[in-house]
Amino acid sequence: MMKTDEEYKQLLLEIKNQIRQEFKNFENRVVKKLTLRLVFIDITFGLITIASMIYFHQNS
Repeated sequence: MMKTDEEYKQLLLEIKNQIRQEFKNFENRVVKKLTLRLVFIDITFGLITIASMIYFHQNS
């Protein structure tokens, strides 16, 4: 049985909404990973800075 134009439009709308939702989920995962990496980089940089300060303070 052939589908009507209205049924095809409805299917395309559903597919469009699914793609939009998947893209939103993908964006959220990327932002979360980047945020976690930035926090890790900040902590690492802070630890290196503190270790350097202690080292140079003891050797001065």
